Amino acid sequence: MIVNNISAPRLKEMLLKEEGIKLIDVREKWENNIARINGSDLVPVNTFTEYYKNLDINDKIVVFCHLGSRSNSVCQFLVQNGFRNIYNLEGGINAWSLEVDNSIPLY
Repeated sequence: MIVNNISAPRLKEMLLKEEGIKLIDVREKWENNIARINGSDLVPVNTFTEYYKNLDINDKIVVFCHLGSRSNSVCQFLVQNGFRNIYNLEGGINAWSLEVDNSIPLY
């Protein structure tokens, strides 16, 4: 199943121009305590199968993790469950820190 990837700079543009984008962080709480993107919801992967039931299938959703692997798996899960407007942040929060906001710590 193919998932839409989005670069950190493109996500920044999208967040500035569009409203209603749901930004979901699927990392663990300890990771979120080190580095976070403002406005994101923390939903660790192991809790996602319950959380997703509260999402609107029509929402534009961007999922991220540390480097992009866990979030890609979550995106594939969402697409398999009928969601169509799903994006994986390529390179995760690491790319966001390097390409958009260097005030966010690398770890």
